[in-house]
Amino acid sequence: MKRVVELILPHRWRVALALLYSALAAGFTALAALILQPIMDDLFQTYNRSAAGFKFGKFLHRFLDLSNPVVIPLLVFAVFFGKALFTFLSNYSMRALAQKVVRDLREEIFSLLLSSPVPFHDRVHSGRISSKFFYEVDVLERSISDGIIRLVRESLTVFSLGVVIIANNPGFFLIALLVVPLAAVPVAVFGKKVKALGTLRQRSVAEISRRVNEVLSNIRIVKTFAAEDYERERFRQVNQRNYRDNLKFVRVWTLSSPFIEFMGGLVAAVLIFISAKLIRNGTMTPGQFTTFIASVFYMYTPIRRLSGANNLLQEGGAALERIREIMEEAKKYQVASGTYRPRELRGEIEFKDVHFSYENGREVLRGVNFKIRPGETVALVGFSGVGKTTITQLILGFYFPTRGKVLIDGVEIQKYDLKWLRGRIGVVTQDILLFSESVADNIAYGGGEVPMERIERAARAAHIHDFISSLPRGYRTLLSEKGVNFSVGQRQRLSIARAIVKDPRILILDEATSSLDADSEKKIQQALQEIVRGRTTIIIAHRLSTVKMAHRILVLHEGRIVEEGSHGELMEKGGVYANLYRTQMEG
Repeated sequence: MKRVVELILPHRWRVALALLYSALAAGFTALAALILQPIMDDLFQTYNRSAAGFKFGKFLHRFLDLSNPVVIPLLVFAVFFGKALFTFLSNYSMRALAQKVVRDLREEIFSLLLSSPVPFHDRVHSGRISSKFFYEVDVLERSISDGIIRLVRESLTVFSLGVVIIANNPGFFLIALLVVPLAAVPVAVFGKKVKALGTLRQRSVAEISRRVNEVLSNIRIVKTFAAEDYERERFRQVNQRNYRDNLKFVRVWTLSSPFIEFMGGLVAAVLIFISAKLIRNGTMTPGQFTTFIASVFYMYTPIRRLSGANNLLQEGGAALERIREIMEEAKKYQVASGTYRPRELRGEIEFKDVHFSYENGREVLRGVNFKIRPGETVALVGFSGVGKTTITQLILGFYFPTRGKVLIDGVEIQKYDLKWLRGRIGVVTQDILLFSESVADNIAYGGGEVPMERIERAARAAHIHDFISSLPRGYRTLLSEKGVNFSVGQRQRLSIARAIVKDPRILILDEATSSLDADSEKKIQQALQEIVRGRTTIIIAHRLSTVKMAHRILVLHEGRIVEEGSHGELMEKGGVYANLYRTQMEG
């Protein structure tokens, strides 16, 4: 609960306003009980002077003519109108604050996730992140909007009604004090249990989210291997676990309110018994008795709600702990970005004795040395897993070398403003990532306001313009999720157009033509001859026919560069590259 309160403290003026409305709502609730005293005393015409306590009717007579039949009805109307108005205002102000806190928190989480380096996203499953982003934040929102406002308003209501009970008849002071402990003990016990079970339940929800995300993102693989029954059974197990956790939670949650209700009824029964004796003894008037009983029953509802408020706050506190947990985990991966931004990027790339291994993994690069001159086109070839893509990820600053140096224009990559640097590197990967936006927006992605002329020019260069023009809305055609209403080859050409529109100084083509048919690949290769001119270009391709256009070819084997030269030179050597080429051509 402490963490939840700390979260809203920066909005102290909004909180203060909500507290004021809650205090006024509680005050009018107390008046609703107190107004019954003169009504009942007038009805029974009993003004026993020997009765102890505050006589509200006598107090009102100083200012109002209670004999006027209109006065008391107007007072009743005013009291209940005030109670309704300030209850609404307290609810609205706190819920509005909750929405603001949730909005700000979601933005903070999203911003942190965006700024977190790739190793964090490699380690943390997307299902776990989405669980925090949606489910946990929703729990927190309910905790603030319902839990805190209930805790504050109902506590103030209990306090104000307690004052009414004490003022109404001082003899009930000690008895009234018994109400709070009898209610507080079970509230504390149930609250602790709810927090523990809430944590258990939300962990199982995160596991469900992880399983669903994983299966849906790999649905083609699931269907290819006819693994529907296997995945169905795995989901059934985690879903059953969540069901059992929910039952435990619901059992404790639903038991808390009836138990508090029972305790309230027990206390009320005792107080009614004592009150009846006091009326017979003449030490309490019927009006005081009515106000007392009304106060007790008015008090019962907020005490019962306090149990629910405590449960909500415990849930919210647990949810916030889990949100902070993943945020702290993301912060551990944060690396201080450099600030270097040269006036222009020439595009020279150099690796000096670079060693690299992924977290807790084997060494992927083992002393890699090479230098790419500005405007030069270099191809990286080798079997899968030798480190070709790793080299491009080091150039992008997604990872940093375990040992050695990666230099751009003679400056270590860690010193660059990486966001600025990546804005000057165009990348086309074998993983085609498109968004549910228009074709034009996908091509211009990340480039801000890009003129349509540049978008069309990039599309022509990628040999996709004619197809886009044939669409009903042309460049304004919306892509479905992941661009599945386009063929794989069309999506890849869109990806190429996106890289071209940036007019990058460094261009990385990682399997850029892997999904194209022979005719399309030939056209793209012709276009690439123009696109790469004047740019530092790195080409990774399993189809070795694609790398012939490179000035140099670097051959990687077991994490090292074992050969270097043009296609013709390497074929003459008859080494690793020549064997790769012959194997592919014969295949």
